Amino acid sequence: MIIGLDRGLILLGLSLVMLTAAYGLWRQQAWARLLTIGLLLVGMFAFGVGMAAPEQSHIPVADIISLLTVCPLLALQGALLYWLVSHDNAFC
Repeated sequence: MIIGLDRGLILLGLSLVMLTAAYGLWRQQAWARLLTIGLLLVGMFAFGVGMAAPEQSHIPVADIISLLTVCPLLALQGALLYWLVSHDNAFC
C-alpha cells in the first residue's frame, strides 16, 4: 500500500521530532526530556482513545489477544514516563 504525500510528510515530520528528542536525550538536555514526556502522554492518550472505540473484528478472541500484546508495551511506556518525571536532576 502506497501512502499519500500528505501522510508521508506527516510521518517524516514525526520521525524528525523523535530523532531530535533522541539526540537531546542522549545529550541529557531538559527540553528533550519535556518533549519525550509530551510524546509519551500523547501516545498514551491515543491508545486510550483507540481502545475506547474498537473496530468490529470477525474473530472474538482478537480483542483479548491485542490487549495482552499491547498492555506490556503500555506498562513500559508508563515506567519510562515515571522515570523521566522523577529524575529531573539528571538533565541540565
